[in-house]
Amino acid sequence: QTHAHLRVGPVQGPSARACGERAVEAQREHVPSAAAASAGAEASQAAARVLGGWGRVRPAAMPTQDTLFATIERWQSPRPWGTVLDAGTGQHSLTWLCALPTTSLTAITAESSMMDRVRADPSAALRPCDELVLGNWTDPGLCAGRQFDTVLADYLLGSVDGHAPFTQEEVFPRLRRHVAPGGRLYVVGMQPLPRSASPPADVVAETANLRDACTLLAGDRCYREYPLSWVVKALGRAGFRVVDTRSFTILHSKETILRQLAIAEAKLPRIASRALTQGIAAHIAELRERIDAATSVATNGRIPASFDYVIVAEPIGEEAEGATAEPSAPTPCAGGVAAEAPPRPEPTAAPSGGAP
Repeated sequence: QTHAHLRVGPVQGPSARACGERAVEAQREHVPSAAAASAGAEASQAAARVLGGWGRVRPAAMPTQDTLFATIERWQSPRPWGTVLDAGTGQHSLTWLCALPTTSLTAITAESSMMDRVRADPSAALRPCDELVLGNWTDPGLCAGRQFDTVLADYLLGSVDGHAPFTQEEVFPRLRRHVAPGGRLYVVGMQPLPRSASPPADVVAETANLRDACTLLAGDRCYREYPLSWVVKALGRAGFRVVDTRSFTILHSKETILRQLAIAEAKLPRIASRALTQGIAAHIAELRERIDAATSVATNGRIPASFDYVIVAEPIGEEAEGATAEPSAPTPCAGGVAAEAPPRPEPTAAPSGGAP
């Protein structure tokens, strides 16, 4: 069986948070922008919003603590969310979507462990009309014949290599079939880190390189992020018109860099060569000292490197499906919120937080 459906009402039990590699990698803080500051001020004026007429109250600050989701909310307003597909769900995206006034929510995950975490997390309060689906987008029967008003691909593309290697080109054509006429696709991703950088960002790049090297030596597959420019072109080829983009410079703290280093260290017992692991362990110790030194002199202890991006796209039309025309150039924008965003759990469905 390639996919299964789980319909759930409000989930009971203790809160649980994914602690996989993607979750650790995605805990981000962004450079503040005037637009984000203004949006945050407006949000703080209201203690809470009553959403959707189904009796749930969401604190106004909750989604706006996440720069990327707050951007999507601003783009979506005032149009209704309607039926929503979380094409590669994680606890972070699912919790956010559960607080929105949606008609229904379908969340796809490729990992059975995600099912267990949702059952244990009361913040992911699914209604009887919502569904959590265990499946992989390489399965042509997954969501067959269904279309949604709003589709979210939250860090989906980067997860594809781990769930369905070499199918990245299939992601957006597949999702195009599930976006209803007049609907929207929102894409969240990360610009790949450079392989090398000048100080102090060199420690960020070296840590990422070491994490990936240890991951491969341990026999696992790495996340593979794609540049904003590649994604914009891929959306055009798939029959989408890119409406807007935003980019948010990532500020790396000592804690978030060391978490990446911890991933590398955790892989060492699974690397066959003892001599190699001893050498890597010594390099980890040396790199840990350099991270401490670099962040201690960085402004506010944060090192800027790479950026997260958000894209809103709309289907061009049935007659233009599969068109290869280039979409308009993305709108440049630096920004984000001053406060560190909550951890963003790993996307968990292949070509969809993974889904082909």
